[in-house]
Amino acid sequence: SKDVFQWEAVRGKVDHIMICISAGGGSGGGSAIPLVLQAKKYLTYCGYDDVDKRVGVIVSLPTRGEALAPRIAANAYDLATKLSEMAEAKQITPLVVIDNDKFNKLYPKVPVKDFLPTVNRSVAQLFDYFNRLVLNNSEFISFDPEDYRSVIRAGGHCIFGVTTVKGVDGDSIDERHIAEALRSNLEKTLLAGGFDLARAGAAGCVIIGGQKMFAEVAGLQQAIEYSFDTLSQIAPNATVHRGLYQREQEVLSAYTILAGLPRPDARYAELARLARREYP
Repeated sequence: SKDVFQWEAVRGKVDHIMICISAGGGSGGGSAIPLVLQAKKYLTYCGYDDVDKRVGVIVSLPTRGEALAPRIAANAYDLATKLSEMAEAKQITPLVVIDNDKFNKLYPKVPVKDFLPTVNRSVAQLFDYFNRLVLNNSEFISFDPEDYRSVIRAGGHCIFGVTTVKGVDGDSIDERHIAEALRSNLEKTLLAGGFDLARAGAAGCVIIGGQKMFAEVAGLQQAIEYSFDTLSQIAPNATVHRGLYQREQEVLSAYTILAGLPRPDARYAELARLARREYP
């Protein structure tokens, strides 16, 4: 039918559909809800009966400069609020909110022509990495497809990020070293800030390190366990799924994902003010 014609480009087995949208525009933002509904209809045709758990949205908020135009701020606020209501009601999952203004501040030297591609690539690469990671078994702790699925389908808002843990090239490591890098990563994510991480419903933390450091760095096991425990303390109500993998490169990286979060009230309140709306 014409209703699902646009989905014919999707090939093979479809497990989850992510709608990517900008909240500041007119026609683009206006198509978000219809696209969500069409995605659910398509998945119903594919034979799924839990389509609310299989459609998510990535929405980008305008920079503060763009949002000085009341109409843009209003479009962004109205759409973001509607999507947040749907996410919190578990009608879509996950909802990933990208804050272009935050990205502007974190990466001020990115050229204009590279700004949006860099933001898009950063988010897409993380999703792609998690998608690929769950297909691999670990001789230590595997972050498997079911772990990933439980986080992605937790509803609410989702944030994620990656950090390279520096200073792990000596003979030993301090117990708090990885945990501090992990905490900093959650604070500096290019996604919208202001989330109450303590209210997350599900989380994942995957640490990947080199073969030599796993064999020779004293205290690394304790530091890894401490970092896992730190995430459990940051999100005490979340089920935390863990992963520990080994690779040839002697680099230690930590990948984190938290879901089931409520909306970032402070950022939405600011958009409401610029849009001349009342924020509850």
